[in-house]
Amino acid sequence: MGETLKMKRKKSIALLCATLLGIIIFCILCVPAEVRPVFYVYNQNNQEKIQIYDAGDGNNYVFLPAYADIEQMTVSVPQHSQMMLNNVRIDNEMSCRNLALETPYELKVGNETVKLWFYQSKNIPALHIDTETGSMDKIHEDKRYEEAVSVSLYTAEGKLDFAQSTALLTGRGNTTWTYNKRPYTLKLLDDGNLLNMGNAKKWVLLANAADQSHLNNKLVFDLAKRVGMEWSPEGEYVDVYFNGEYHGLYLLAEKVEISSDRLDIKPNEGEFLCEMTSGEVEAAKLIRTKNGRNCELHNQEMVSAEQMKGMASLVDELESVILSDADLTTVDLLDLDSWACRYIIDEIAANVDSDRDSSYFYFADGKFHAGPVWDYDKGFGNCQQSRNPWSFVANNYKRSAYSVLPYYHALYHNQSFQKRVREIFHEQFLPVLEEQMNDAIDKLVEEIQAAERMDNLRWENQTPHEQSSALIRTNPETVKSYINARVDFLKSAWIDGKEYCTVQFDMKNGWEYVNYAVEKELCLSVSDENINSVDWINTATGEQFDFKQPITEDLVLTKSEE
Repeated sequence: MGETLKMKRKKSIALLCATLLGIIIFCILCVPAEVRPVFYVYNQNNQEKIQIYDAGDGNNYVFLPAYADIEQMTVSVPQHSQMMLNNVRIDNEMSCRNLALETPYELKVGNETVKLWFYQSKNIPALHIDTETGSMDKIHEDKRYEEAVSVSLYTAEGKLDFAQSTALLTGRGNTTWTYNKRPYTLKLLDDGNLLNMGNAKKWVLLANAADQSHLNNKLVFDLAKRVGMEWSPEGEYVDVYFNGEYHGLYLLAEKVEISSDRLDIKPNEGEFLCEMTSGEVEAAKLIRTKNGRNCELHNQEMVSAEQMKGMASLVDELESVILSDADLTTVDLLDLDSWACRYIIDEIAANVDSDRDSSYFYFADGKFHAGPVWDYDKGFGNCQQSRNPWSFVANNYKRSAYSVLPYYHALYHNQSFQKRVREIFHEQFLPVLEEQMNDAIDKLVEEIQAAERMDNLRWENQTPHEQSSALIRTNPETVKSYINARVDFLKSAWIDGKEYCTVQFDMKNGWEYVNYAVEKELCLSVSDENINSVDWINTATGEQFDFKQPITEDLVLTKSEE
């Protein structure tokens, strides 16, 4: 009996040991899905980690910066883990010299097997940002939250361009902040001359999430410089990594702000920078015009309440000048050439947000200047309102039932302004557009091709294009074709002198308008079945629109309720 109890006790202990051993083995073999190998790339005796990105569809990716040398890459794995790559056990600090790009490998982690792909950027610098918490969670929870980060910026060749161990990262943007791929502001502790764009502390990471081509903002920034606008932000493409995880292709850009290396004006002498916006503005920064336009003052901390009143009074004077029919060549308060230049850029880009959001102007040398240019991700035909290149966009005062924008509309119908637009378009813009723009697009496309492919894989089906009917997928070829068609249209109006009327179709309950330009006294012909299959009502007269009647004035049409 005693021996039987003893035997039972031994069996229980053996069973317990076997159970514990089984648990240990299970923990070793069944590594949680979030545990993956980590790859390390090297340059100039520095190393940067590259995390695997899990696309959630069985595909995992290692997105390598342009400077990475696979021959020198290593891989690290968690202690006590068993991971296999194409049936070869992954050892800690194992060399990656035999790996090939764009070739599927089988990665086995515990009992899970997934496909692992390696892709590499080309020509593009890499920006590595490591947050204090090791994640982006707090920043994404609150756009205004500032997290301490360390920064390392490498050229495409792997040369260290800039490094700082103490900086701040925060979110930015309004609508763009609601997208999955978000924009950010990087605040350095000390001035940094990032990629030779000039010394400054504040830098912007533009996600271009609404712009599938990644070209819009870069093209406009460069165009503004080529045609001689006084100051325009520079932007350079970078591959961004947060805590080792590839986050996509971004445009690292100068922030629109007052400084000696950026917009060099003198706040202590009453000069100031404003932005027309439809978003919310802090009361301390708000200048509200007599006609109800909201302007955000960008150097509010530098001025007193009394000075603020004086600035608001000046903005009201500017508004009166814009809305008048005065000869603008004789008005000292408005710098005619800068307003004409910025309008031409907005019209070329078919910027639906022009005169509404991110529309900057500044007071310097006793007059108001238009600019700097900013925020063109919804232009060049990538949204419903700008999809037709043969139409005016920027000078239409009514781009939705909820947004009346009178400034460009009034300016464009001012003879002195329109005359100067025609002259500047012919003398300054056409040589750039016809001789350089196509080449510039081709060069940019070649520069970002590999990086763009990685970005598309990283954000496939997560960008707002699939979620918003207002946005249209574009690519470099469609952008190039759109710009050429747009230039032909503007040449016909501003060089050949053809007179056009604008017909606006309300496609979606006052939120989406599609514009068509038709020569005055001619009938409008539209090939869009979504328009031809609907009866349209003239909002001014309440009468049904007849496509067979010649057009003699601008029209806004809405769908018949029948």
